Amino acid sequence: MEKTVLTAREAAEIMRISPTAMYKLIREDKVPHISLGRRKVIPAVRFYKWLDESVTGG
Repeated sequence: MEKTVLTAREAAEIMRISPTAMYKLIREDKVPHISLGRRKVIPAVRFYKWLDESVTGG
């Protein structure tokens, strides 16, 4: 079954960046996320769309 949301750590692994870097992107509102109290989750479909649209160059 496909995940509907990703944790910040899972999204960081997909992008091959550190969890700290992912949390920084979240704090700066540069990546789509949902706040659940202090917890942040990332809607999987929106994340992959954002990632695809962030590509620059050839």
